[in-house]
Amino acid sequence: MSNQYFENNPNLKSEEHVITYYFKNTTLKFTSDSGVFSKGGIDFGSSLLLKSLIINDEVKLLDVGCGYGTIGVTVAKTNPQVFVDMVDVNLRAIELAKRNALNNSVSNVCVFESNMYENVKDVIDAIHTAGGIAILAHPVKS
Repeated sequence: MSNQYFENNPNLKSEEHVITYYFKNTTLKFTSDSGVFSKGGIDFGSSLLLKSLIINDEVKLLDVGCGYGTIGVTVAKTNPQVFVDMVDVNLRAIELAKRNALNNSVSNVCVFESNMYENVKDVIDAIHTAGGIAILAHPVKS
């Protein structure tokens, strides 16, 4: 294994640390670890995406490749009318995302394993992937 963040390597040494992220007058704390994307801090692209995102309606968002939860947890925390399904193939990232949602008192998320849309069953209004967010004109059921 090459220890990429999209692989599962249970033998990879854990080196957890906490990242503090300030967003829209809200302080969030994320536990990160080896073997996940942007393990050292919130990356520029994710921060820029969050700062430019405007959500006014009640929507269901799918965060594909959620990692330790930066996008999904932040959106859910600052937009309580939004429900976020967060999926990843990396089991370590999934566990971190679940913990980060809990530790930031975010209950309007569901974190589960899925390769892209494979295990997604709900109707989705918007999808976040590494390329950005697509707001769907007509919600789709995967």
